[in-house]
Amino acid sequence: YRRSEYGLLEGGHNYTPDRLHNDYLDKFVTRGILGFVAYYIFFFGSWILLLIRACKKQQHYLIIISCISSAMSFQAQSLFNFGVVPTFTILFIIMGIGASFALDNLNDKHQTEAINDNV
Repeated sequence: YRRSEYGLLEGGHNYTPDRLHNDYLDKFVTRGILGFVAYYIFFFGSWILLLIRACKKQQHYLIIISCISSAMSFQAQSLFNFGVVPTFTILFIIMGIGASFALDNLNDKHQTEAINDNV
């Protein structure tokens, strides 16, 4: 239930909220089960597995751990709120930083193997 004064203060929207205050439920309702699984399991899950794998073998493991923990804290707050453009921008920047460190580690590994094969 919303009072009509709140709708005017928020700029209209027919006085109804346009999103749920739980990002998981909102994505499940709007995208369906396939979209939910693709977004959280494949996208975030593969990113976390990539970073965990790289964390074991890299000297910059503190940066990788901080990227994982900051993304997980964003996911924890998503239980009680929904993401907006500024928070999603920061999340994807953090995910890009973590992926760049992880992929840099994988590229170094492949280059070392190629050098050893040529010698």
